[in-house]
Amino acid sequence: MAQQTTLPCGEFPQSSQEVPRHPSHSAPYPPGTRAPWGLFLGVALLAGCAQAGTQGLIAPTAWREDVQDPGVVETYAVERYAVAGQTMQAVRQGIEALGPVVNGQHFAGRTHYDIHYEYNVLGNSERCALADLHVRLDLRVLLPEFTEASGPTFTDYMQGLTRHEDGHVRVDRHIASALRQAIRAVPPQPDCTAMQAAIRQAGKETLESGNALNVQYDTLTNHGLTQGAANQ
Repeated sequence: MAQQTTLPCGEFPQSSQEVPRHPSHSAPYPPGTRAPWGLFLGVALLAGCAQAGTQGLIAPTAWREDVQDPGVVETYAVERYAVAGQTMQAVRQGIEALGPVVNGQHFAGRTHYDIHYEYNVLGNSERCALADLHVRLDLRVLLPEFTEASGPTFTDYMQGLTRHEDGHVRVDRHIASALRQAIRAVPPQPDCTAMQAAIRQAGKETLESGNALNVQYDTLTNHGLTQGAANQ
């Protein structure tokens, strides 16, 4: 939270912070079929559609191009879990035993993000406006590591899975940057209660749009299937 400084007479600061929720989005792994082992965790998909004004902040193909917003503080970590076995069947069994589980379903990879934002608003008897804003994006990617399996099949699979999760990372960076832009664009309001409500609404709409884009990305890539993340 930014430190408060001496203010002109009649003005007063108010501060707040928002930490969006992050349930899971996943697709079941159909037994006996070729399917990716991918999972995306992110911000909650809220009811309804995003209103006009925030949709344009996130490119519809955000997973293709990375973005580095100097106004967003980012933490990024890749974690790996060891999977033994020399055949695809053995590797599949290892992934089902050791990979991430969501709602009873087993997956091989997972991208998890949290977006935290803190802000101060500054108001007087006539209006209230945003004073400062801090946005942090926490990214954690979980992938398997084959300790015994080798060869083109396993290399291609890992490259495909990594490629798919990298796409989610790029989308998540776009979401954090778009959220920062949307909140900074909120115009002053008659009072600070209204200003805080407007900031929360801008954040909500941006997160809805971004979350929908992550879902669209999974649909277009069949959760990584079209990118090479498929068991044989």
